[in-house]
Amino acid sequence: MFVWIRVQDQLPPKELPVLVSDIKYPHIDFIRIGFYDPSVGTPSGWRSEGYSNISVSHWMPLPESPKDDN
Repeated sequence: MFVWIRVQDQLPPKELPVLVSDIKYPHIDFIRIGFYDPSVGTPSGWRSEGYSNISVSHWMPLPESPKDDN
């Protein structure tokens, strides 16, 4: 079971890809893959593919990749 983790409660390991809830726009909730790295020089320390500074409220680990049954 996957549970959203508040960034105020815990941060993920540096550079580990995780699902994040990007709350930059109040009426749109973006779910994307993000990375936490306070050394990247952004105010939040969060970045995502194509975005260098995102506003993250919650994150969760990525699920495992599917296994090939063949």
